[in-house]
Amino acid sequence: MGHSLVDQLRNARVYDLEQPRFRGMPMHPAHQPGYFYALYRRHRDNYRPAEQGPRSSASGVLTLMEHSGTHIDALCHQACDLKLYGGVPVESIETQSGFTQLAIETVPPLLTRGVLLNDRAPIGS
Repeated sequence: MGHSLVDQLRNARVYDLEQPRFRGMPMHPAHQPGYFYALYRRHRDNYRPAEQGPRSSASGVLTLMEHSGTHIDALCHQACDLKLYGGVPVESIETQSGFTQLAIETVPPLLTRGVLLNDRAPIGS
Protein backbone atom coordinates (compact mmCIF):
# COMPACT_ATOMS: atom_id res chain seq x y z
CA MET A 1 0.00 0.00 0.00
CA GLY A 2 1.35 3.44 -0.94
CA HIS A 3 2.24 6.08 1.58
CA SER A 4 1.31 9.73 1.27
CA LEU A 5 4.02 12.31 0.71
CA VAL A 6 3.44 13.57 4.25
CA ASP A 7 4.04 10.07 5.64
CA GLN A 8 7.19 9.68 3.58
CA LEU A 9 8.55 13.05 4.74
CA ARG A 10 7.65 12.33 8.36
CA ASN A 11 9.76 9.15 8.23
CA ALA A 12 12.57 10.57 6.08
CA ARG A 13 16.13 11.04 7.27
CA VAL A 14 18.01 14.14 6.15
CA TYR A 15 21.72 14.03 5.34
CA ASP A 16 23.58 17.32 5.12
CA LEU A 17 26.12 17.05 2.32
CA GLU A 18 27.94 20.27 3.22
CA GLN A 19 31.68 19.92 3.84
CA PRO A 20 33.43 21.90 6.58
CA ARG A 21 35.37 24.99 5.59
CA PHE A 22 38.79 25.48 7.16
CA ARG A 23 42.14 27.15 6.53
CA GLY A 24 44.10 24.89 4.19
CA MET A 25 41.09 23.05 2.81
CA PRO A 26 41.40 21.73 -0.75
CA MET A 27 40.92 24.63 -3.17
CA HIS A 28 41.23 25.03 -6.91
CA PRO A 29 44.18 27.38 -7.62
CA ALA A 30 41.92 29.80 -9.52
CA HIS A 31 39.94 30.41 -6.34
CA GLN A 32 42.73 31.34 -3.93
CA PRO A 33 43.05 32.81 -1.32
CA GLY A 34 40.20 30.53 -0.38
CA TYR A 35 39.15 30.84 3.23
CA PHE A 36 40.03 33.21 6.06
CA TYR A 37 38.41 33.65 9.48
CA ALA A 38 39.39 36.20 12.09
CA LEU A 39 37.85 36.81 15.50
CA TYR A 40 37.16 40.52 15.06
CA ARG A 41 35.39 41.31 18.31
CA ARG A 42 36.25 39.33 21.41
CA HIS A 43 34.02 39.02 24.49
CA ARG A 44 36.33 41.17 26.57
CA ASP A 45 36.24 43.96 23.93
CA ASN A 46 32.67 44.94 24.80
CA TYR A 47 32.30 43.56 28.32
CA ARG A 48 30.86 46.37 30.47
CA PRO A 49 28.85 44.68 33.22
CA ALA A 50 28.24 47.89 35.18
CA GLU A 51 26.61 49.56 32.16
CA GLN A 52 25.23 46.66 30.10
CA GLY A 53 24.88 43.73 32.47
CA PRO A 54 26.83 40.47 32.45
CA ARG A 55 26.14 39.51 28.83
CA SER A 56 28.88 39.90 26.20
CA SER A 57 29.22 38.87 22.58
CA ALA A 58 31.90 37.94 20.10
CA SER A 59 31.90 38.35 16.35
CA GLY A 60 34.12 37.03 13.60
CA VAL A 61 34.87 38.06 10.06
CA LEU A 62 34.67 35.38 7.42
CA THR A 63 36.26 35.95 4.02
CA LEU A 64 36.08 33.26 1.38
CA MET A 65 35.72 32.81 -2.32
CA GLU A 66 32.27 31.76 -3.52
CA HIS A 67 33.78 28.57 -4.86
CA SER A 68 34.96 27.43 -1.44
CA GLY A 69 33.75 24.18 0.02
CA THR A 70 30.51 22.56 -1.05
CA HIS A 71 28.42 24.77 -3.28
CA ILE A 72 26.18 24.87 -6.31
CA ASP A 73 27.54 26.98 -9.12
CA ALA A 74 25.10 29.67 -10.24
CA LEU A 75 24.31 30.14 -13.92
CA CYS A 76 25.98 33.57 -13.74
CA HIS A 77 29.39 32.13 -12.82
CA GLN A 78 30.35 30.68 -16.19
CA ALA A 79 30.30 32.43 -19.56
CA CYS A 80 31.27 31.64 -23.13
CA ASP A 81 32.33 34.59 -25.28
CA LEU A 82 31.05 36.87 -22.49
CA LYS A 83 27.55 35.41 -22.80
CA LEU A 84 25.82 33.66 -19.91
CA TYR A 85 23.10 31.04 -19.93
CA GLY A 86 20.37 31.98 -22.37
CA GLY A 87 22.69 34.32 -24.29
CA VAL A 88 22.59 37.01 -21.60
CA PRO A 89 25.55 39.42 -22.04
CA VAL A 90 27.68 39.47 -18.87
CA GLU A 91 27.85 43.28 -18.78
CA SER A 92 24.04 43.51 -18.67
CA ILE A 93 23.72 41.81 -15.27
CA GLU A 94 27.10 42.26 -13.52
CA THR A 95 27.22 44.86 -10.76
CA GLN A 96 29.80 45.61 -8.07
CA SER A 97 27.48 44.02 -5.50
CA GLY A 98 26.62 40.92 -7.51
CA PHE A 99 24.46 39.76 -10.38
CA THR A 100 20.95 40.99 -11.11
CA GLN A 101 19.93 37.72 -12.80
CA LEU A 102 20.97 34.04 -12.87
CA ALA A 103 22.40 34.20 -9.34
CA ILE A 104 22.26 31.33 -6.88
CA GLU A 105 19.57 32.96 -4.74
CA THR A 106 17.15 32.32 -7.62
CA VAL A 107 17.61 28.54 -7.30
CA PRO A 108 14.94 26.92 -5.10
CA PRO A 109 16.03 24.57 -2.30
CA LEU A 110 16.95 21.10 -3.51
CA LEU A 111 15.06 18.29 -1.86
CA THR A 112 15.01 14.85 -3.40
CA ARG A 113 15.19 11.19 -2.66
CA GLY A 114 18.64 9.74 -2.55
CA VAL A 115 20.61 6.57 -2.18
CA LEU A 116 23.07 6.32 0.69
CA LEU A 117 26.19 4.33 -0.13
CA ASN A 118 27.94 3.50 3.10
CA ASP A 119 31.23 1.63 2.80
CA ARG A 120 31.44 1.42 6.60
CA ALA A 121 28.23 -0.59 7.02
CA PRO A 122 28.72 -4.17 8.19
CA ILE A 123 28.33 -6.76 5.44
CA GLY A 124 24.79 -8.12 5.36
CA SER A 125 23.23 -5.09 7.03
